[in-house]
Amino acid sequence: MACKELVKALEAIDSALAEAVTSFDQVMAQPAS
Repeated sequence: MACKELVKALEAIDSALAEAVTSFDQVMAQPAS
């Protein structure tokens, strides 16, 4: 099993998740129209 590739994949997922949470927080911070 390629550990380095697994770590890279996990880091990519982690950063994508962080971006999704950030944009979600921005949307939720706006008043509902």
